[in-house]
Amino acid sequence: MTSAELALRAYDVDPLFRWFQRRRLPPRLLLLSLPVQLVPLVACSGFDGNLTLPGFPDVARADFRRLVRLGAGSPDFSVPLVRDYPSLINVVIAAFTLLLAFENCRRIADFPSGLHARGLILVPPHSRTTVRIAVMRANRWFAACGRHSWAVALVSLAVGGLLSGAYREGGVFLWLAPGTDDEARREWSMRAYASWWASPEAGGLTGPVAYVLVASGIAYVIIKHNFMGLCMMSFFFAIRKDVAYVFDTANPDGCHGWKAMRDLLHGVVVSLLISLVGFCSLFLSLSVRQVSWTAPFLLLFLLCVPVFLLVPLVLLRSGTKRYREQEIARLQDCFAELRQRASPGSLEQFEIARVERREIAVIRDGRVRLFRVKEVVATLSIYVGSVVTTLIGILDR
Repeated sequence: MTSAELALRAYDVDPLFRWFQRRRLPPRLLLLSLPVQLVPLVACSGFDGNLTLPGFPDVARADFRRLVRLGAGSPDFSVPLVRDYPSLINVVIAAFTLLLAFENCRRIADFPSGLHARGLILVPPHSRTTVRIAVMRANRWFAACGRHSWAVALVSLAVGGLLSGAYREGGVFLWLAPGTDDEARREWSMRAYASWWASPEAGGLTGPVAYVLVASGIAYVIIKHNFMGLCMMSFFFAIRKDVAYVFDTANPDGCHGWKAMRDLLHGVVVSLLISLVGFCSLFLSLSVRQVSWTAPFLLLFLLCVPVFLLVPLVLLRSGTKRYREQEIARLQDCFAELRQRASPGSLEQFEIARVERREIAVIRDGRVRLFRVKEVVATLSIYVGSVVTTLIGILDR
């Protein structure tokens, strides 16, 4: 089986990615999505007079002290665009997530074929047909995601609309409300919603429409990125019993030849974590009753982070374990044959036994470790910290 037969057409997952790839455009051009999102927000909020407010630096400092519970907060309930911190954070995060998603798409496309070319994936003759079918199925799924981008856009639009409706249900930015009296803070939150740049009460429909469209674009990028990861994982899950994963005992890259997988998982984890931080910043603005509007989407996203990290590692560990068992059995047979050819009790037999123990130990002790302990700790800290902070902020309303 050739490496070309293992190529995944991951770029088909989205028309924009396919267009970029065919024209070989620099991926950094995708960062232009940042001004593409910001311009309509600034234009709409500026048109309605809701772009900024007098004395904003002082208000921002008071908001920060309130966020970390080191101050009473600002009594000013005006929420122009510059004070909508979650929305601005998510616009920036969405632009970088789009770039990371494209880079991950490139890594996925080259991943199985590159491993096969380096001899790290072995496809036995009796499994080649099954693996070819799995490749074609995965590529059909990538293409289906691209063809049904309109459906993803509709779902994203619904998510944006639900988020906007959730704010209308119970006010905005309760976490910025000054004081300790619950009733007074809820009243501040409702007045803040009336002045919020994306509220119909603040200046007509231009702000709400711009907010829903931008929120939908952010949701679209995240949904497509998750679909791309699911297509890739389903492929490797389908071939888990049909291939053997080999590791390079020389360990030239510190990952026993699997640095490509390390880079891919790093890109996926980083993009998912920054998206998680963005989502959690949005949900900090909501109360328990409001969160129920979009909780299923958030729950699905939270589950994807550990799934995308753990499933590939489990599959790799299982595949390399099977390789170790088969390779050790093969070495034992080879050395048994060499011992039979040597004279009984000769130095040659002792040397053969010594080399056998050394070679088997190298295979037996070989482990593909893609992440260092500090990287695992950092990832878990960001993930757990974001979730716990969001839950505490939501429940403390």
